[in-house]
Amino acid sequence: MFEYRDDYSKGKIIKSYCNKCQKEMNQTVVKSIKEIYEENNEYGVSGSSDYQILKCLGCDSISFQKDCYFSEYRDYDSNGCWVEKYPTSNQNNYKLKEFDDLPFNIIPLYEEVIDSFNNSNFILCAAGIRAILEGICKDKNIKKGEIEVENKNCEIKIKKSTQLFGRIKGLVQAGIITKKHEEALQELRFLGNESLHEITIPKKKHLLIAIEIIEHMIIDIYDLPLKFEKLKNEREKKMNV
Repeated sequence: MFEYRDDYSKGKIIKSYCNKCQKEMNQTVVKSIKEIYEENNEYGVSGSSDYQILKCLGCDSISFQKDCYFSEYRDYDSNGCWVEKYPTSNQNNYKLKEFDDLPFNIIPLYEEVIDSFNNSNFILCAAGIRAILEGICKDKNIKKGEIEVENKNCEIKIKKSTQLFGRIKGLVQAGIITKKHEEALQELRFLGNESLHEITIPKKKHLLIAIEIIEHMIIDIYDLPLKFEKLKNEREKKMNV
């Protein structure tokens, strides 16, 4: 049995996170319609959804909230209540970093990686991280790298490889990254390959580590050299005064 109540919580002041203010704010319920469900049987199943239009009392921005309850979701860890917001709350979003010298064509890749992560599009996020690796190799004009290959006589031969595995090694051989950095980037390559080729959804905690690694790599490859040059130029200016 369903029952609808118009303006059930209209005028009510509630605490809710505001994306614009970026903190919990007092918000007034401008309009609401509550949908109540009750099942008249021995189990007593019940639920409700209060659809609310909210107005932030700090910045006047308008948002939508669905305040829900379902008796079957109640257990030791939950009271059966949850809230859905639109636009989606950015309260726990991973924040974009600002880089001083990131190439123009890599910037949208990085932004889409963070956007995919925040929207739980984890396969796309992993694919984007792999694309950033490709972009770094292209920006640094690394088209191939030397890799070790074992032939049928169990002899180790050196050959040039244009695959991402080889190009990452090419970054080391060009002195752009260290051997330790290479190991980290190869792990990111594995993560991207598993997601794309095996359609495996990576875990959120693993993607978070991968994002932090790629951000540190961007700083080491692009930001630090720029900062070093600025510091060097300032020192040389003082010496010439």
